[in-house]
Amino acid sequence: ASILETILEYVAPEYADMVEILVNKGIEFDYENEFCLKGPSGEIIADADLGIESLKVVINPHGEEHKFEEAGYTILHEGDIEKLKSIIG
Repeated sequence: ASILETILEYVAPEYADMVEILVNKGIEFDYENEFCLKGPSGEIIADADLGIESLKVVINPHGEEHKFEEAGYTILHEGDIEKLKSIIG
């Protein structure tokens, strides 16, 4: 199986297009776990379905969006393909 096929086994189908863009651009992200934003003591202060730390992007946060915004993250939701492409460049 290709790396893309492997990753797609882990992520929800609605993220397939976004994941394909990330993989094709060689951008690494943790696809096996939800993305967690941690506070100074290592405590989890917010989480999202996916996150790309190198780009400071989270996809579909589970509430607490302002915590991601305060940390300088851009928030995307499934279907925000053009927005993701513009961030990647």
